[in-house]
Parts: sequence; C-alpha cells; structure tokens
Amino acid sequence: MKKSIIFIFAAMLMLGSAYADVTGSTVDPSDLGVGARPLALGKAYVGLSDDANGLFINPAGLAGIRSFKATSMSGQVLQDITYVLIGGATPTDYGVFGLGYTNVGLPNIPVTTTAGSGTTETVVNIGTTNYYSSVLTLSYSNDLSKISMFQEHKNVTYGVNLKYYMQGFEGGGPTMRGANGTGTDMDLGFQYKPRTGLTLGLSGLNILPVSMGGKFSWDKGGVEESIPATIKAGFTAKLLGKDSFYGSKQDVYFGMDMDTFPSLNRQAVYHTGLEWSPISVLALRVGLDQKPKGTEDGNEVDNNLTAGIGLKFNGFTFDYCYHQFSDLTENTTHFFSIGYVGEEEKQKSAQEQKKIIPVVVPSVSLETFSDVPPGFWAKSPIEFMATLGVMNGYFDGKFRPDDTVSRAELATMLVKLKKLDVNDATSDPFPDVSKDSWAARYVKAVSSMNLMGNYPDGTFKPEKKVTKVEGIVILSRFTEAAEPGPLKKDPFVDVSQKHWAAKNITAAQNYGLLDYLIGKKFEPDKELTRAEVAELLSKTSSGKERIREFLKVGI
Repeated sequence: MKKSIIFIFAAMLMLGSAYADVTGSTVDPSDLGVGARPLALGKAYVGLSDDANGLFINPAGLAGIRSFKATSMSGQVLQDITYVLIGGATPTDYGVFGLGYTNVGLPNIPVTTTAGSGTTETVVNIGTTNYYSSVLTLSYSNDLSKISMFQEHKNVTYGVNLKYYMQGFEGGGPTMRGANGTGTDMDLGFQYKPRTGLTLGLSGLNILPVSMGGKFSWDKGGVEESIPATIKAGFTAKLLGKDSFYGSKQDVYFGMDMDTFPSLNRQAVYHTGLEWSPISVLALRVGLDQKPKGTEDGNEVDNNLTAGIGLKFNGFTFDYCYHQFSDLTENTTHFFSIGYVGEEEKQKSAQEQKKIIPVVVPSVSLETFSDVPPGFWAKSPIEFMATLGVMNGYFDGKFRPDDTVSRAELATMLVKLKKLDVNDATSDPFPDVSKDSWAARYVKAVSSMNLMGNYPDGTFKPEKKVTKVEGIVILSRFTEAAEPGPLKKDPFVDVSQKHWAAKNITAAQNYGLLDYLIGKKFEPDKELTRAEVAELLSKTSSGKERIREFLKVGI
C-alpha cells in the first residue's frame, strides 16, 4: 500500500475509537443482517463483497458491480426474535449507489406493574408491547482513482454507508410512552487488489465519533448511547476459476477476516469461509463465525460453525445458511435469502456461446506451457498464438501469462499475426529505434500501417509497457472494428462515454474483442498482460482466420 492509503486506514481506526463518554451503548441490528451467503461463509466477506450483501459488511466491494443487484434475508434467532433484511445496489455514471434496511423484532413482550404493598404486593399484567430495532443504510462506492488526489491508486475502491437507526417499543400503554429513539452513524470501507485472484479488505462499521453525530438518542429523558465501532480487516483469495491463482472451470474462494472493537473491552474475533462452485448454478459453503461471549471481561468467544448452499436461476439467487449460536442446539438458526444478480450473468452466458475457439481440440497438437494449467482462462488463445508462432514461450517451458508487454513486442506480434513480409530497416525508423534493433522492421511496419505512431517528442518508446486502453485502441484499428455513432452510455463503469478512447473501446466491445471483460471493470491504465494479449489477438479478424486455417490443416 502507498503512504496515502495507509494514512486513510489509520485515520479510520482512530475515528472508530474517538467516542465521548455517553450512557451505555446501542447494538447494531445489521451485525447479523448480512445475507445468507456471507453468514454461510462465517462472515469472512470483507475482501469479497461482490454482490448486494457487501452493503452490510464492506461497501467498497460494490464498486465493481456492472448491473443492478439485490438481496433479502429472513430468519428467526433464539426461537422468538424475527429478522428481516432487504438491500439493493445499482451502478450509475457517478458511482454505485445502494440502499439497505434491516429490522429485528421481538413481539408480545409482557408489560407489568405492581399492586398493593408489602406481603400483599402482586404483579399485574397490563398488556403487551412489541420491540423493534431497525437501521436504514444509504451506500455509495467508487474507484479511489476517481478522486483527483488519489489518481495513481488504480486497484483500490472505497465505499461509504450513512446509517439511520430506529429503536423502541410499540404499544404497552402509558408505561412505554416515549420509549423510542433514533441515531446516526457511518461505515467506511476499502478494497485493494494487489494481484490477480487476491483482494484485501478493510471496513470500519459505525466509526463516526459522538462529537460528529455518531450516537443514539432516546426520546424519554434525552439519554444518549454510543454505537460501538467494529474494524474488520481480511482477504479473499480466488484459488480456482477465471482470474484465479491456479485456473479451473470450477470456482473456489477462501476468505479470512479479523474483527476488532476499539471502543469496547473485547478481544479480536476471526471469521473464515470457503465457497466451492462445482458448476455455475451451484455453490457450497462452510465457515467459522467467532462471536464475543457475553461475559464480564469480554475475553471469551463462541466458535460458531456455519454451512450453506446457493443456487442461481435466470439471474436470481437462492441461498440457505445453517448457523450455530453458542453451544446450545436450540440456538441453531436457519436463514434464507433471495437475491438478484441480473443481466450480468445472462450476458456472460450469451457472450460465451459466441467463442469460436474450442476449449479442447483433440485432433491437433498445440504447444503447451507448465504455467498455463488446464482450466486457465486464456489457455486456448495462448496455445494457439504460440503454436502459430505469433507469441513465444520462454526457455524454461513457461509462458509467463502475467508478464506485461512492451510496444516493440506488440508491434512484432501484430506483424507476425498478419504474416506480413517485412524487410530490414535501411534507416532508423524513430530517434529511439535504431535500424540495427531487433524490432526495427516490425516497428517500421506498424508505423506505416498507422497502427502505432510516435509520441509528441518524435520517439516510439519501444520498451514502454502497453496499457489496456492503448492496446485496445491499436487492436481495434488492427481488426478494423466499425466505430459506433454517438455514444448513449458508458462502455464500462470505469470508462465514461466522454473518455478519449470510449468509441474505440465500444467498437472493440461490439466486435467481441472484450468478451473476457464481461462483468468486470476495464481498468484503462492497467498494463496489458501476455495472457490478455493472446486472448485479444485470437479475437481479431486475422487471429480468427489464422486459427481456422490451422484447424482445417490439423483435421
């Protein structure tokens, strides 16, 4: 992390402990209301938060969603306490906005008074009352780089929740009159992706100091209570699946979180969870959800086992969670959630059907690499480009898919893919590209084709790494993708229609070059990897034609 990010995290920790002296404290009902999926993962979710449930744990995760998402949950705790949750989030041109509501209720609580005195004193039931505790959450999240002073932080997202609390009793007659109150507070979260398949998360819940309005006030007597902060830190690693550590058709996530309580005398608790999706419509989950025990010193914890299952159908999700609470079997609770992940999943499925490259081609022999295992998301494009001689492996039998690509290397690949006959350069093509350079003839060729030109100072900068936006502009020209008319929407959530390359990016989308980015951010300033270049080259008109020719010969 860079210094400014560390400063933000440290400031959040200090805010969480900056409480004035107030009477008692108010419990946050959203502590449990996080959705059946996160609960089944033991609440190890601060580094994942990739659906509407993230609104209740780490709103920074919402910054990556591409379409409207919703969640709901219901359940019963300790047999009598009812629990209801509903939430949703949607991306806009100005970031992702979300809205959530959580309610805990305990009905039919007896209200009593005493009659008589001394030995004749009796308890008289005068009615019942219903207890409720609710919190309304308004959320906003976006890329940190959208803030001018943090433009260099390309892999960091942030999220903010503004929370409004309502708590009290309904009914019960004059005795319970005024036993209601309201309060406000704030959550702040961050996510950072240091590499493919790994996300770090940090979230501060209820971090607003009392002096800034982070408190709960009762109507009766004007009593004020604090809303204790919780600082959550953790990670989620995608072990298998697309954009994972090892690559596979199956998705496997593992997460671990730690909760600390800066304003309470409690020890830290931990959460762990594992999610396995053997097929796209099914997910199996297990977890461990630690909670502080209600002891005087607060230094004991309950180790609550969790498990669950998730199903997807036509954009909707159905999740079940089994959750222990302490060691008592009667405290075991079952939660159910219905959610919506929307067109993102449908669109992805439809786009995948358009792929022309088969995953398995048994009739031909392709070049393979030790670091491109079965199931790796770009395995077929890499092997085709290597077999066709467009891209080369390394002497140690590796392809190094995560390495980046220089301008000279990309120029060479384009010329080789096009099978152009190029002559040695008789003069220096550019001031910084000598005619004796290995790349001189390739650089000269792409320059004459108006695919890659010089910078304002006249140089070519052959060793400069190619960013994603630069590469897509070049490849869009290379494949002669039709440029669209006036744009009516942003091509990606992190690329507005006013971006200088918006039309090139949209043209590449329409042609199918960017199918691998469906459901993801574009990250225009991120450097292209060798795996991405192989994928992109295989989707160009020249790439498709070369592969078709090869398959016909192989067959």
